[in-house]
Amino acid sequence: MQQRVIITAAASGIGRTVASAFIAQGARVHICDIDEAALSGFRRDFPDVVATHVDLGDAAAIAAWMDAALANGEFLLRELRRPDGRWMRSWQADGGA
Repeated sequence: MQQRVIITAAASGIGRTVASAFIAQGARVHICDIDEAALSGFRRDFPDVVATHVDLGDAAAIAAWMDAALANGEFLLRELRRPDGRWMRSWQADGGA
């Protein structure tokens, strides 16, 4: 089964590096970021990856993004930084397609 990964703040910097590593390993990756210019560059460089604009300070936006991402099957979340700067734990979810 192909690994599926969702990563926050992944259009640039460390998040982009993490996403690129998963993409290189053949994983299906779904990212989000608040920076629309960085997302545009990411989409250009990785056209097969779902890249969504999400403000991590907006709980409803996070919930909608997670619902959309998890609706497509099993995912492993590797990093999620909360708006207050603290890191949340990694977790797995078995969603139904």
